Amino acid sequence: MTKRNEFTPEAVAVGAALKSRREASGWSAADLAEAIGYGPASIHHWEEGRRVPALRAIIRMAVVFCVEPTAILEPLNGLLEAEAEKMAG
Repeated sequence: MTKRNEFTPEAVAVGAALKSRREASGWSAADLAEAIGYGPASIHHWEEGRRVPALRAIIRMAVVFCVEPTAILEPLNGLLEAEAEKMAG
């Protein structure tokens, strides 16, 4: 079982993509946090891969970035395919 602050490939992938999207959009972590109703520490934890954003946060970020919520989670696609292959055996 993964501990709350343990880095996982999924969290790291989402975090890196989130940071890239935020920076490309010209948002500071503090400004994004304020816009979506979270603290700056949450943004940093997500971007570092310490935690995965809650669904509510993903939806709010999608609104801010003018993308579909699935775009926030797009980095998981490759990881999901790899996991499915492992499970198929």
